[in-house]
Amino acid sequence: MRPYFEDPDLRGVLFAGIGVLVTFGVWIGANAIRSRSLIAIGVLLLLGVGSAELIRSELRGLKRPGPISGIIAALWLLTGLGIWGALHWNFL
Repeated sequence: MRPYFEDPDLRGVLFAGIGVLVTFGVWIGANAIRSRSLIAIGVLLLLGVGSAELIRSELRGLKRPGPISGIIAALWLLTGLGIWGALHWNFL
């Protein structure tokens, strides 16, 4: 992941990837909540636990939040806001 942070030409690819992941996460999350599918909600919770574990391991290694932690936090924050918006305004 380091080249995506260091090379300015690759930052666009990083932002595009984040956008794709957020869009897909909003679609999956909103549909899981709307359909009340326990399996889909469980998978989202499992992804959340995996994300938290990755952040924890980065904190243990670097002794501070690194760029991966920031990206994961931004992904979850944007996905959560998108799910809220989709459910609030009946999109999707």
